[in-house]
Amino acid sequence: MMTAQFKSLLISSAKSFPQAVSAIVILTGCSILVGWLYGAAFGMALLASSNIVVFAVLLYRTVVSLNRSDVERERAEDMRCASEERFRLLVEGVKGYAIFMLDPLGHIVSWNRGAEQIKGYRPDEIIGQHFSCFYPPEDSERGKPEQQLSVAASEGRLEDEGWRVRKDGSRFWADVVITAVRDEAGCLCGFSKVTRDITDRKRADDTLRESEERIRSVIDTVHEAFIAMDSEGRITDWNHQAESTFGWSRSEVTGQPLAQTIIPPQYREAHRRGLEHFLATGQGPVLNTRIEITALHRDGHEFPVELTITPLRLGRIYTFNSFVHDITARKQAEEALGRQKAELARSNTELAAANKELEAFTYSVSHDLRAPLRQISGFSQILEREFGLRIDPAALHCLQHIQKGVQQMGKLVDDLLNLGRVGRQALKEQLTDLYSLIEAVLTDLKPEAEGRRIEWIIGKLPSAKCDPGLIKLVFANLLSNAIKFTRHQEHAIIQVDQMTLDGEVVFFVRDNGVGFNMRYVEKLFGIFQRLHLQEDFEGTGVGLANVQRIIHKHGGRVWAEAEPYKGATFYFTLGVASQSEREITPAQRGVVCRQNQ
Repeated sequence: MMTAQFKSLLISSAKSFPQAVSAIVILTGCSILVGWLYGAAFGMALLASSNIVVFAVLLYRTVVSLNRSDVERERAEDMRCASEERFRLLVEGVKGYAIFMLDPLGHIVSWNRGAEQIKGYRPDEIIGQHFSCFYPPEDSERGKPEQQLSVAASEGRLEDEGWRVRKDGSRFWADVVITAVRDEAGCLCGFSKVTRDITDRKRADDTLRESEERIRSVIDTVHEAFIAMDSEGRITDWNHQAESTFGWSRSEVTGQPLAQTIIPPQYREAHRRGLEHFLATGQGPVLNTRIEITALHRDGHEFPVELTITPLRLGRIYTFNSFVHDITARKQAEEALGRQKAELARSNTELAAANKELEAFTYSVSHDLRAPLRQISGFSQILEREFGLRIDPAALHCLQHIQKGVQQMGKLVDDLLNLGRVGRQALKEQLTDLYSLIEAVLTDLKPEAEGRRIEWIIGKLPSAKCDPGLIKLVFANLLSNAIKFTRHQEHAIIQVDQMTLDGEVVFFVRDNGVGFNMRYVEKLFGIFQRLHLQEDFEGTGVGLANVQRIIHKHGGRVWAEAEPYKGATFYFTLGVASQSEREITPAQRGVVCRQNQ
């Protein structure tokens, strides 16, 4: 009984193989002791039965241990399968990314929905194909797919951006990551490949880059210096014109304090305080406005510039963009203009004094010269009247020439007085019916045309804003000349009309008289300038000078065209402010013809 209890105690205490071995040793010792006390046969029987029990226990515990390991292994396998299924579902659910596996040679072994969505292939169409089918032909020809697998295998990972091809042949810009997959022993099992379609981002980046390039091109080609400064007062941009204006290259000044490069020493403290004030308050008196200031050149000389500064906020950071224009030439021109203005003012003062002298001279001419002329004319008329029958015919002829010269001199004095009066007279513009004005002039000139065969062609002239008295004098001079220079024509034709030239109303007086050589047209409107002999056509050479002065006073211009013995045409305008107030359409225009017999 004790033996059985002892064996049970030993067996129950054998929790492991080492314990079981110890139990066998103890039982063997006990069996020898019992054999010595009760006989060898009994001891051997005891030993055999004890060993059988121990080995049975060991076998049981081994089986239990093996069963437990199998259960744990199955549980781990189930967990692994569940994890893989969750990962597979996760990959399948991703639609914005193409995620798939490659074997070591680059053949596709898995395919998610995102890959199908991006590339257009179904799993049954693409699995087993080489992944180089996603590359453009030009990349495949130069071995880019194989090169990327080689880099990923050697470095563990490769990132790339570039064009890829869909099933339908269209291209998209892709962001690609290829990762080498290895087993526990480090052997290459294949590759994981993640592809994202970033075509929209690529287009946006390209658009932004093109915009920046255009801005850069504009900045570099403008004729003003462009300078950008950060909130610390350091230069961040500097265009080509800035290099030319200040003498510093972009690489030399980028990152340098603006104050130490182009701001004269006397303004640097004000610049520093102004920058601090703006950063603290957001306000600055010189911002967003054009100011004139002095700048500093690299060689040390100061020069005037026109400056505009515009702050630009990027998040919590300010940048300041400025355009600087060298106004040295303008300042020199302004100084020259100032000197010219001073010279002009002095000249005007002298001219005013000369005009006063001219007025005094005109008064003298009108009174002092007229008195002797009246005496000469009066005495010559008395001689002819009282002693005409007793005077020698030759002397009488001389006396008549004296009277004719006096008349010519009187007319010259009158013309000079009119010329001076026109220069001093202020314009009295009003809406004037030019047709009626021409009628009045023709009435005044009727004695000059007496006995002549003249065909007058008067167009329907519009009303115009002008000084009626002065413009009447213009037409009187031009029409009087037309009558005079057509005197040798048996049938004289004189026309007065208007036309439109480059949107401007042009009036003209045309005749079929002797005309003149256009070689001398520059002398035509000069005072005392005559293109015909006094013996052929009388005149003082002042009338056309008077016409030009009146037209210029109205802001217009006057010119002439002619051909010897084929007549002449005189044109004039009355300036923008004096354009005709009403338009005459072709249906309204009419021509008034009259014969002067």
